[in-house]
Amino acid sequence: MQSEEADIILFCGHGDERQEFALPVAAIVHPCLPHLVEISRVKSEAAKVFNVSPWRVRVLSQDGQEDLPAMRTIEVEKASRFQITLLKAPAKHICIDASLCRVSASLLESHVKHLKENLFDKRSCEVSLVITDWDCAMPDIVTDFLVEYLESRADQPHGNFLVQLDLHGKLHRILEAMIRNRVYYESVASSLETLEVSLQGVEPHDDFLPLFPNLRALRMYKPEFPRNIEIPDFFFGRLLHLNFDSLNDIAVIALLSGLSVFRNLLSILADRSQKDECKKQTTLWMVGNLADVQEALKLLGHHLQSLRARIQPGIAVNSFLLRLAKLNIHIEDFGHSCVEDVRQLTEAALNKGLSDDAIKSRSKVLTAIRTTSPAMIANSDCHLMCLIDITPLSLGIETLDGICVGSNKNCSTTGVLTVKISTGRHCSHVACGNLAGDEVISAEFDVTGNVSALQDYLQLHLGWNRASFFLDHQEVQHAMSLSNYEILTVMEHKDVVMSTIIPRNSTIPTSKRQIFTTCMDNQESVLVQIFEGERLRTKNNNLLGKFVLDGIPPAPKGVPKIEVTFDIDANGILTVSAIDKDTGLRGNVTITNEKGRLSQAEIERMVKEPYRCEDENDDQLRLDLMARRKLFNHLQDHANVSLESRAEDAVQEALSWMIRNPRLSESDLLVKQREVDDIVGRRDATVPSRLINVEDVD
Repeated sequence: MQSEEADIILFCGHGDERQEFALPVAAIVHPCLPHLVEISRVKSEAAKVFNVSPWRVRVLSQDGQEDLPAMRTIEVEKASRFQITLLKAPAKHICIDASLCRVSASLLESHVKHLKENLFDKRSCEVSLVITDWDCAMPDIVTDFLVEYLESRADQPHGNFLVQLDLHGKLHRILEAMIRNRVYYESVASSLETLEVSLQGVEPHDDFLPLFPNLRALRMYKPEFPRNIEIPDFFFGRLLHLNFDSLNDIAVIALLSGLSVFRNLLSILADRSQKDECKKQTTLWMVGNLADVQEALKLLGHHLQSLRARIQPGIAVNSFLLRLAKLNIHIEDFGHSCVEDVRQLTEAALNKGLSDDAIKSRSKVLTAIRTTSPAMIANSDCHLMCLIDITPLSLGIETLDGICVGSNKNCSTTGVLTVKISTGRHCSHVACGNLAGDEVISAEFDVTGNVSALQDYLQLHLGWNRASFFLDHQEVQHAMSLSNYEILTVMEHKDVVMSTIIPRNSTIPTSKRQIFTTCMDNQESVLVQIFEGERLRTKNNNLLGKFVLDGIPPAPKGVPKIEVTFDIDANGILTVSAIDKDTGLRGNVTITNEKGRLSQAEIERMVKEPYRCEDENDDQLRLDLMARRKLFNHLQDHANVSLESRAEDAVQEALSWMIRNPRLSESDLLVKQREVDDIVGRRDATVPSRLINVEDVD
């Protein structure tokens, strides 16, 4: 980014990671006082380089000792170089609901203590603040704290940064406090990146909030969007235009306003093009009733067709809509029978104005279609409809074959045999024994037979999917001839896979549970390892956490029943627990979003390439293991209800059959399910039917 005219050098990092770039003086000096450099302009230009909000850019003086505020100016002669650092702090979520504050005096006292500890914490953190008060019922002591906090926000190098603000209800004192501090909120130093509002008692054409300049996500509700599209000058229209080059996530909620809200928003997004160099992918949310969303999708298609018609060589049409990467559709109270209609309408809208070849090559838009019923507020004219979050990746635990969980000792190699080989003139005799010296299996191979042939034999007769062969401590290649050896050690390798419990795109909060079991006889503990990702094998996914459940009574493998539960609360915090159904022993771990999670770029790459790093046969293995887990849980459903002796025997025999045969195909499992269901005679509501088919795959 060097320029011959540049004489202001910015640098970031140290040593090998040090980056330097130059800025033209004209880009950062005061427009009326060209001998002064404005730090706010330095922040803005550096933010473009690093693709962050300007408030995250900290500009240090030449000696590195002073953090320069955005409103500061410096003489050009004294500003030859600046050091840049990028701010990133832990996240903190604070939710204040007036209805909860009024439940009891003790709960109010707890809220006040919580506010004192978190709002005025001097340690660096990024705060997400949600304030809800639909009946003007917020206690004064709580409102006083909130007003003090919002009025005290200022440009500062460290401390508490307000990055997300959700406002719902009648919040006049809160709005007034922010207006009084609008000098900060409307400056380049403002840290607010996400704004979600659903207010009562405000006039759409007034500035009832500051015009925040650094927004990346904007979520709008009825009161701030006038019905009349012919009147362009309204608050959110101004806010949209001000932040158009930085916004990449826009939501409009039209539960009561009708189609006019969608029409108004889509017109703004279509008419305004972002800067040519802006290449960020965008997300659009549509929330409303079925009829309005259907018409909104037709409008979206119309605008996309019009924009695509304007694309010509040398003419940049860099619209928010043309860079759409995610479309989240939430429809109020509609049946699942309508999902396919909405999906077809969405596809038609996204392809509008494209040729068949262009449709095949266009960038994919990840679409989530959900149904939701908003909570009714005391005032029947209002809905509290906070946007529903979804899980970006599947969540699950590590298992060996879809249903068996290993212990805290390494259980990926569970079988060990000693192989004795006697080679004669025409054949090689192979005897495989366990560590106790008992013969397990024997066979004869052609004198030219190799180790791979023995691997195939073990797979056929013992169900071993993969195995490693060793001479002393050196691994033997599968292509080597058996006649070269007299004794070998062979170790079985289980398929260590991720068994999905919460699929990707599940709405939160949510809670799901499944039954698993042990992989070895007399196993007294299980190691529960939690992963996120879309790939079959855990080594290609992201480990989030783990814990050990100890004290399981010794029993044959497959007998213990370990119920694993995944709970995600409204704040996205995941709690995983495991309980031994026979003894009640319990273990758990809590996982937050603060560390160890994949970045947005890594998530998008994993979603687009879910099968990268996998073998060509893993597709079928994925289906087999999914079917295995579903049948196992289906049989456990049968086992949990009272059955006649013949049916109970059939269920237990099927469970034992599954444990003895870890490599069953999907079709084998389906046949067994039908056999058991016919004997049990329960295909009613007592035991939910879980017929295994391709559409049932997570």
